[in-house]
Amino acid sequence: MGPAAVKMTVCWSVPLGEARGVTEALHRIMVEARQQRGCLGCTVVTNAGQEVGVRYIEEWASEDWLQQELRSERFSSLASLMETSSEPPVVEFAVPGGTLGLEYVEQVRARGTR
Repeated sequence: MGPAAVKMTVCWSVPLGEARGVTEALHRIMVEARQQRGCLGCTVVTNAGQEVGVRYIEEWASEDWLQQELRSERFSSLASLMETSSEPPVVEFAVPGGTLGLEYVEQVRARGTR
């Protein structure tokens, strides 16, 4: 990740029986993200046990690109997927000003498009 690059990380646990559906949905979201300008890469990592730990990571060339994506339908699909989890996911945004949580999405979306 370069000096201006930013990262979004989403981590949550899902029941074993729901893991396949969640990871398939994340792969679709990931394919769409990779097609967007400014996307440096995306990763889905799972760790199976009684529950399946899921980690989804997107890296963007700049905070402006990330903010544009946070306003997109694609991100709305990701947010809807997160809402189906039995426990709230941990969401972190590593941006030049530090590490922020879900409040960052609310701030960006409240500002609307530039």
